[in-house]
Amino acid sequence: LSEEEVEHSTFLEELLCTLDESLVNRRLEEHLTEKEVEAISLSFGLDDGHEKTLAEIALVMDLSKDEVKTLRRDGLAKLKDVFSSKKESG
Repeated sequence: LSEEEVEHSTFLEELLCTLDESLVNRRLEEHLTEKEVEAISLSFGLDDGHEKTLAEIALVMDLSKDEVKTLRRDGLAKLKDVFSSKKESG
């Protein structure tokens, strides 16, 4: 993982520990594309508690591993922006 991906992943893990999971899921669905939500949900086991590898996600989503990485990276960046702006304004 790149430094940016690690930062985004750490952010999501901390967010899940501090916030209601249903709130995080709502924010995912409100601000991310369906594919970004699916890639993040599978990566972090948000649906079933089991984290999936890039290869597993690529197979499920019928995408390349690079496409999955891009979806995950972009989605996590959007999510970080959403929650960061909520903290600043709230």
